[in-house]
Amino acid sequence: MQGQVTQVEWTQHSGDWVHYVFQVNGSEYTGESPLGAMASPAVGQSIPIVYLPSNPHINTLANGEEADWLQSLIRALRLVQVLEVPLGVLAVGYLRYLGKRYVRGK
Repeated sequence: MQGQVTQVEWTQHSGDWVHYVFQVNGSEYTGESPLGAMASPAVGQSIPIVYLPSNPHINTLANGEEADWLQSLIRALRLVQVLEVPLGVLAVGYLRYLGKRYVRGK
């Protein structure tokens, strides 16, 4: 996903930060992230970003530790979505099994 730089600022305590805007399904979102080792981009320049598909308000530059963490979270959430139905079926089956054991007194 590409965002567009809207502002680059420097703060005494945390260094260079980039502010950006991007679109998901026709809705516009904004974000800000520390630049880290990334070269300072110009306003209007495209930059790579990552975001949580279920909540694009959670986003960061697609570089550095924050992006690695967010990308890992996205992969984990996708895995949970894939496993949601099979795990639900297993849970219901296990609860039925426990119920039968309880009724029998075992």
